[in-house]
Amino acid sequence: MGDGASARFAARYQPIVDFLNGGGEFKERPGVKTDWDKPWDEFFEPGRTVLKRFCEEFNEQFDGWPYLGGAEQLETLYHPGPVYIEEYDGSEDVITENVLTI
Repeated sequence: MGDGASARFAARYQPIVDFLNGGGEFKERPGVKTDWDKPWDEFFEPGRTVLKRFCEEFNEQFDGWPYLGGAEQLETLYHPGPVYIEEYDGSEDVITENVLTI
């Protein structure tokens, strides 16, 4: 995604949060590869509709399509205090302790 604004948009996208909190899961359709501008087509419904909406809104705001790799492992986390999301080469960790806020 590249920058803080697009990462915040993705991490806080409420329809995805609601879908996951409601017990939804994103499941890839095996062997299906789609055009770069329709990444949501690689997923089964009902998750495909949620991801399509996310991708379209993301593209409108940031003029590019997000990468959906790893969507099957998405989960939500509620933490009442500040968090830091550490990312390296596609792997993310949520740090909840010793977070410096300014």
